[in-house]
Amino acid sequence: MDEHADRATVTPLVIPEIVRLPGEIDIANADQVRTGLCAAAQPGVAVVIADMTATQFCDSCGVRSLLVAHDAADRAGAELRLVIPSAAVTRM
Repeated sequence: MDEHADRATVTPLVIPEIVRLPGEIDIANADQVRTGLCAAAQPGVAVVIADMTATQFCDSCGVRSLLVAHDAADRAGAELRLVIPSAAVTRM
């Protein structure tokens, strides 16, 4: 009988990188949002959380920044997760 058979499999704890986004994301700050999210998706990071709890407005430039950040996270082997409580931002 295998002496290791009774050992439980241990999954390492994943500590996400959290990036808090501003109240409004538009052409004026979309590049900063993109840069911050892409920088968080470093090798070794499994999850990047875009904390949009304060975000009440996000235009198409902001959406583009999120898409670019998603691609950067994917290339780094990470997930980009969005926290969006605002119904208006969720619709966008």
